[in-house]
Amino acid sequence: MTNIAKPKLVLHIGSHKTGTTALQRSLAKNAINLQEIGEGLFYCLYGRNKINHISFTCAIINEFISDIHEDHGSMPAKIQVDHIKKSFFESGCKTLILSSEKFSYPFKVKGGLNDNIEKNLNKFLISYVKNHFREFDICVVIYLRRQDDYLESFYNQTYKNGKTDMRRDVIINNGYLTTSQMHEYINLVRSYGLLNYYDMLAEWGNVYGKENIFVRVYERSQMPNGTVYDFYKHVLLIDDIKIESLLSERNKSNESINKEVMECINAINQYESCGLSGVEVCSFIKSRSLSLPYNDTKNILTAKQASDILEFYRESNKKVAIEYLQREDGVLFRDKLRDEADDYKGLTHEATFYISREIIFLYKEKYKRLREANELFVSETEALESKNNSLSELKAKLKSQETKLKNIQNSTSWKITKPLRVMTRFLRKIRNRIRRSK
Repeated sequence: MTNIAKPKLVLHIGSHKTGTTALQRSLAKNAINLQEIGEGLFYCLYGRNKINHISFTCAIINEFISDIHEDHGSMPAKIQVDHIKKSFFESGCKTLILSSEKFSYPFKVKGGLNDNIEKNLNKFLISYVKNHFREFDICVVIYLRRQDDYLESFYNQTYKNGKTDMRRDVIINNGYLTTSQMHEYINLVRSYGLLNYYDMLAEWGNVYGKENIFVRVYERSQMPNGTVYDFYKHVLLIDDIKIESLLSERNKSNESINKEVMECINAINQYESCGLSGVEVCSFIKSRSLSLPYNDTKNILTAKQASDILEFYRESNKKVAIEYLQREDGVLFRDKLRDEADDYKGLTHEATFYISREIIFLYKEKYKRLREANELFVSETEALESKNNSLSELKAKLKSQETKLKNIQNSTSWKITKPLRVMTRFLRKIRNRIRRSK
């Protein structure tokens, strides 16, 4: 009896800040084209979020514990499983692709669950795909970013919208103004277990088998063409000619903002929310065809902090390199380390003045648009009120005419002349018949 090969499931679990959004958008955009490559690569799109499968991850969490995780308005997890399978088998493809970075992000609840329940929840999340896609051979794909670069990128992502509960005291040091409290942020991220890659991979390996965990290193020296190309080339094994057609329209995702703008907005927000985001301020400055007059290449995470972090995770990284990438030298990351000369000192007086001025101009622009919108609203309201007044007048006239008609119909003269009206209608009918007969 011949064994029928199982279909393959490529489960991309992130991690965060490794080009996941760009990859997911490319997969979604090329979903139809991918089905025509090889034996068929199926990227399942459904629901409101037709880019990735974060709603699936959230639904799995909600199945374990309800009313805790954010509501994505998604279908229950088991219904999504049925839909994914049905769509895949109807497509005739041999490989199913699912992508959600939330699989690799340990779930935390503020003040609601104890550590033991959270651990059980994460085990439930990790095992879910294994338990509900048994008819598939599953390959788990994860991209890892060097811990110091990950922290800086995640810090920027957290603060670029100017909305966070973390306190950032304003400090003036040697003439520079800064709101960075990176040491607090490092402790926060560490508490989530996001940076110990070996322990995270071990949890997935215990469920899916270490041989089914495919680790890729997200850094320029090892992935010069970026995540999207790397995933197509080394995970899906697509040849370069076909990859070129898939990458014909690449758009930059999650565009970073100028750290000087971010720090300035954070400083303002310590006293009262300015209601602005770094993205909004940078976009406004660009719209005025201006550029920020200073270097934005400095690192908020200092070289000393980065060195301490990498030393802390040195053994973990070494074990990942040896056990998952078969590297005898135990080197996981190879990019150049940070230099103290690139440490960010903080906002200069010049930068603070310049950005504050642009914020004032942006407020004036927003006020102008708000005023114009209000004037338009008032104008439309007055026009509507005028129409309503005219309509009220017409209704009053109609009601007056109806009253007059009723008075006539109830009058004695109307009753006396009724036979004449009946005779008139009868004669009109006779006349019409004579005309038609001619």
